Amino acid sequence: MGENSYPTRLNYYNGLFLQASDFTTEQQYGMDMLGYHNQYIHQALGVASGLTLSVKENSVTNNGNNSSQWIITIAAGFAQCQVNEANTQPYCTGLLLPDELSTTAPEAFNNSSSFYVTLTYQTIKQNMDQDKGPDYIHIVEQPKVGFSSQSPGSDKSLVILGKVTVAPGQTPQIDYQEKSFIYDINTVFGITSPGYDQYNLVLNGNLAANGSLSVGNPGAISSMPPGSALKVSGGIYADSLTATAQINCNGALTAESATFTGSSLDISNGNITAKSIVVNDSLTTTDLTINNNFAVNNTFTANGGITIPSGDLKIETGNLNVSQGSVSVAGDLSGNNLTLTNAVNATQGTSQFKALNINESITVNTADINSTLNVGALITGSQGLNLKGNATFNDNIQATDISASGYLTVDQNITVTNKVTTKNLEVTQGVSVAENIIAKGNISAASFTTTGTFNSNQVTADTSLASQGGAVIRDFHKFVSWDPVNSPITFDIASLNKALKTSSLMYRIVIEGCSDLGSIQSELSGMLQVQAPTELNNPHVNNQAPGAVADQSIQKGNLTITVKPGETNNGFQWLGFTASLWMFIDDGGGASS
Repeated sequence: MGENSYPTRLNYYNGLFLQASDFTTEQQYGMDMLGYHNQYIHQALGVASGLTLSVKENSVTNNGNNSSQWIITIAAGFAQCQVNEANTQPYCTGLLLPDELSTTAPEAFNNSSSFYVTLTYQTIKQNMDQDKGPDYIHIVEQPKVGFSSQSPGSDKSLVILGKVTVAPGQTPQIDYQEKSFIYDINTVFGITSPGYDQYNLVLNGNLAANGSLSVGNPGAISSMPPGSALKVSGGIYADSLTATAQINCNGALTAESATFTGSSLDISNGNITAKSIVVNDSLTTTDLTINNNFAVNNTFTANGGITIPSGDLKIETGNLNVSQGSVSVAGDLSGNNLTLTNAVNATQGTSQFKALNINESITVNTADINSTLNVGALITGSQGLNLKGNATFNDNIQATDISASGYLTVDQNITVTNKVTTKNLEVTQGVSVAENIIAKGNISAASFTTTGTFNSNQVTADTSLASQGGAVIRDFHKFVSWDPVNSPITFDIASLNKALKTSSLMYRIVIEGCSDLGSIQSELSGMLQVQAPTELNNPHVNNQAPGAVADQSIQKGNLTITVKPGETNNGFQWLGFTASLWMFIDDGGGASS
């Protein structure tokens, strides 16, 4: 552009001396006129072709911390954005991505996050040739990829390519709802001329009118605010009429078949008369009389109650919910799933359920449950409780006898005065038994305490096993390495060092295992006094096999065990061993047995 603000190009004549700025002026004139044409004639901003997104997760480690970064791949394509430069009018320019481009999202969006991917205009100077001069000889219009946690909104200099939502180990979600598109007019609609001064408009998409729309005679369709419904004063005649929002009819609506799948059908003064009515969403009515069949595919709400003098009420897939009143049945009441917040009374018939959910209580003389019983509060069985299937209790259960052929799961407590018989018993809070537990299978618990004798074919403890009132403790340590080990293995036994803080103790440690040097068999023993925890009393070390040698020492009041190769070897090619601890604590009671 020249010093004035009008478009300016060069006036060439023979003998004219040209400098670099003159060529820039001529080049800028062509760029500006094309940009102004796009800006003021088409106002086309957005994606014209391609530029779709794909996301790939990449795991990285930084300072020992693992995180997920995201590789964003943008397909080749073309878009247009608005450029705002000083001393010029805003204009549109193209954003061409000739090939697929992959880039990494900034570190701020690692792991779980949501972010927008955008394109904007930028120029990059490239390709320096010393034979031609000291500066770059090319200006490349390479679109700039941007990332933002907030939507660019009305910023016309940015073209939104999509919104990406990611989380480690999950499929990335790409949302194109805020992505604007521009199209070739020939692909959207076509104009044909069937005769002189007559034109037909063929539209491939949808027609949206923010002002008034006239069809046929003016006034057939009135002018209404944007977003309003369609109002036709003279009536509509159509083979098929579909409305996704609402239809308001002041007179009569007559149809051989009417299906409403949208929001609502409102009739304030008139009536609906139909041989059959099908409602896919909801029906709310003060008074409803049905002479034949009535089908609801979703929800039926009756604020004043519903009475069926004869016939059946059948719910094939949904639920029957009565929030305030009650369900009274003179005949039989049956269902696959029945949820009750108050009470159900079947005075003359029977109640049979595949599944029964009770939020408060149930009192019965006899209850037969063929499948599942879910109780949110309390169940009391004074005569016994027999379950043919399974039972899940969210609170407490009190019974004289419980017999279940399936599984019995209780979130809180079980109190049984006599006997519990079940194949599987799962309790999340705890089980207290006054006498004996007999289990043919396994007993798994976070902790296990017994005041009497404990007999078992096999006992497995992840950490430690305590007995005799805590006077004898057996602990365990394990080490495995399939790779070469060139330095001694040093470890502490936490339970021993913890006990030493308050009591004197005797201990025996057996280390067993193997390495590439042979089998490992070592024994260590000694005594530690709480008054002098930095001194080993009568320590003994016995290494009986060539696979490794063990030793013991006191460091800062803690007993430390060391496992290393023999004196003639520099290291292990592979190594595995376990350390078993027997510990005898001085509880101040003298001798005990």
